[in-house]
Amino acid sequence: MCAMRNIDDQLRAGKDDPDFGHKCAMLLLGMHRWTNQQNTNVTFTDTGNLAYQISIRSTLDPTKYILWGKNGNANNPYVAIPVCYLDNGNHTNRSLTDRDGQELPATTYAETSFITKQALWYLWNQIPSREEIQYFVEGYFNKIDSSMVQFPKRLNNIFRNISSDNRKDHVSLREQDQHNEQHWQSARLADLANLVTRNFVKNEDQQSFDEECTSFRLECMEHLHKLINSSDNNSASGNATLLTCALFLGLLDWIRSSHHENNSDTEADPTSRHAIGDENMQALTSLLLLLSNLCKQYPLIALVPQSDTQPKMLFTLRFDTTYPSLTNPQTWPQRISEAIIGPTHLSDTVNLGFQSYAARASHIEVTPIEHTDVESVKEITKEPPSKSENIDKASNKKSDIKMHFIAGRIHCVRYFSSHQPITYIQLNIIPDQRTLQYSLLWSLLLAALSTFNLVSLFGYYPMISIFTGDNLIAGLSMIFTLWLAKTLSGINNSLSDHVRQKLDDTISKSLIFYSISYASAFLNLGIRYPGDHEGLTLPQLPASIIKYATLAITILTGLVTLIISAKVCLWSRHRRKANDQGEINNKPYPLDRVSKSECKESNTDTLEEAPFSILSGRKERERVLKIINEFLENHW
Repeated sequence: MCAMRNIDDQLRAGKDDPDFGHKCAMLLLGMHRWTNQQNTNVTFTDTGNLAYQISIRSTLDPTKYILWGKNGNANNPYVAIPVCYLDNGNHTNRSLTDRDGQELPATTYAETSFITKQALWYLWNQIPSREEIQYFVEGYFNKIDSSMVQFPKRLNNIFRNISSDNRKDHVSLREQDQHNEQHWQSARLADLANLVTRNFVKNEDQQSFDEECTSFRLECMEHLHKLINSSDNNSASGNATLLTCALFLGLLDWIRSSHHENNSDTEADPTSRHAIGDENMQALTSLLLLLSNLCKQYPLIALVPQSDTQPKMLFTLRFDTTYPSLTNPQTWPQRISEAIIGPTHLSDTVNLGFQSYAARASHIEVTPIEHTDVESVKEITKEPPSKSENIDKASNKKSDIKMHFIAGRIHCVRYFSSHQPITYIQLNIIPDQRTLQYSLLWSLLLAALSTFNLVSLFGYYPMISIFTGDNLIAGLSMIFTLWLAKTLSGINNSLSDHVRQKLDDTISKSLIFYSISYASAFLNLGIRYPGDHEGLTLPQLPASIIKYATLAITILTGLVTLIISAKVCLWSRHRRKANDQGEINNKPYPLDRVSKSECKESNTDTLEEAPFSILSGRKERERVLKIINEFLENHW
C-alpha cells in the first residue's frame, strides 16, 4: 500500500478539500471527543526494556474523514486518522495494526508536518484580531530579521520549526539542548495561554496580572539574548527559534494592550467587545496549546483505506522503549549502614505515566514482574492541595482513579471528566514471598553458624574440636559451598534483578561476616588450645593480642549477622502484612494520592508525554481546558 502513495498527490488532495484545515484542527485538538477508550498495557521485559501495547477504540464521524492521496489512488483513497500523540523519544519495534491485526502505514514526516501546519493555520484564521496581533509581532520580527520576508512565511517557518522535532537530523543543537529548548517553548506557550484566559476574566487582579506579564517578558528577553549570542543563530532552525521568541514577545504586548481595552469603559458597544474577546480567547488559546503539544510530541497518524473504515474502529500500537534506573542520593550514615548490613529498605519504586485526556476513558495495565509483587499503588500529584481541600484531609488523600487487580495485573482507569492530561502513578515493588522466605532461611542459617562460633569461644570441647587443624579443610569447604549455592541462584528479569539485589546484597554481607567470624574463632581457639592445632603455623604475635583481637572480631561479626537476620525477619513480617492486605483489596478501590514532593524517590522513572501535559500541576489547567472545549463545541 505504501508504494502507491505519492507526496505530491497527497498535498494536492489536502488543497482540494476546502474543509481540510478545519478537520485537521478538530481531530488534533479534540481526540477525547471521538476516542472512546485508550488502554495502555506496560510490560517490563527480560532485556530491560518497557514493552507498550496501546489499544485505541474510536468512533469517528465520516464527515471528519481526511481523504489522503485520492489523486494517486482514486478508487480507494486513504483516510488519515490521528491515533494518538507520541513523545519525541526513541520507540523501537513500532507497529500499528487494525482490528484484524493487519499492519497499517503511518504518515511520513512531511505528511505529518503538512497536516499539523494546516491545523495551525486554521486556528490562526479563526482569531478575529489576528491583524492586530500581526502588527505587534511584526515589530519584533523586523528587529531580529531585516530581510523583507512576508509575515505568513515567517509564521509558517515558526510552525514548521516547532512541529518538526520528530525529525532530528536537521537540528544542529545538541540533543540535551534541543530537549531543553523544546520544554522551554512548550512552557512559555502554556504561560501565554494562561495570560490570554486571564485577560478576559472579570475582576482580575491587575497587580498580579502585570507582575506575571513582566516576569514573562524578562524571561523571554533573557532567553532571546542567550540565543543571539549562541553559535547556532545563523542556521535556518536557529533563525526560526529566534523568530519563535519574537512571536512570544509580540503576543505578550498584544495581550497587555487588549487587557487595557477590556478593562476600560470607553468602548461604545461592550457586548460586541466581549463577543470578539471570547472568540479571540478560544481560538488563540487553542492555537497556543496545540503548538505547545507539538513542541515535544507528534501525532501518530494512521492511513486507512476508505473501504476498510467502519463506524467503530480499533487500533493497536506496539513499541519498546528503555527506562532509566536511578540511584537515589544517600547521606553518609546511610552509606555506612548499607556498607555494613546492606540495604535498609526492601521495596523499590517505579513511576509510570499514561495519557488520561486523549480519550473518554483511559486505562493502564501493568503486567506482573517476575519474582516480585506490588505492595501498593499511589497517584502522584504535582498540584499542592488548595485551602478548601486542606479542610477535609481525608477526602483529599483519595484519588478518583479506580484500581483493582485482575489475574495479578494492576488495572487503573481514569475518565476524561477529571481534566487530568497525564496521570502519574507510583508502584511500590517488593520481592515475592518465595524469594523472601529463601533469603530468610539463608540469614537464619548464617546467624546460627555465627552463634555457634561465639559459643565455641567459651570452651565447650565438643564445639572446640570443630576448629582443630584436622577440620580446617572441612570448614573451608563448607564456606565455599555456601558461597557457591548463593551464587547459583539466577535472576532473569532486569527490574526484578534490581529489586532482588537488595536481598542478594544482604545475604552476601551476612556470608562475608560469617566467614570472618569463622576465621577469627579458629585463630582464637588456636592460641588458647595449641595442642589441637598441631602442624599449623600460627602468626608469631603476642598471644594476648591475637586472643583478644580475634575474640572482639568474632563477637562483632557474630552480632552483625544476628542484626542482618533480624532485619530480614522484619522484612518477612512486613511482607506477610502486605500480602494479607493485598488479599483483602480484590475489589476496585480509589488510590491514595501523594504530592510529588512527598512521594518516595523512584528507582525507575518512565513518565511519558501526553496532550496538554504541560498543564499538569498548573492551577489554570481546568480553566484553559474548558476554553478549548468551548472552542471545539462551537466549531466541531
